[in-house]
Amino acid sequence: MNDNDSSMAANAICNAAAQASENIMQATYQYLRPSTVHKPKLFKDGNMWCALYGINLQEGVAGFGKSPEYAMIAFDKEWNMDI
Repeated sequence: MNDNDSSMAANAICNAAAQASENIMQATYQYLRPSTVHKPKLFKDGNMWCALYGINLQEGVAGFGKSPEYAMIAFDKEWNMDI
């Protein structure tokens, strides 16, 4: 193996390690999202989906969206605004 081959192999290993690190950070973020940790109730409200944590909209935290995924994203944003 020459120096160029060694350099390319080292570069490939560094890139793979960086990608693995990024994947771990993304998985950790998903695991720690407020909607994952607190598991709000998810239900249809008219033509929107609602993710609600608490007794009602006035006392709880809620997020609305066109799909369950968007409702959970909105919930995460609302949860973080209440901190």
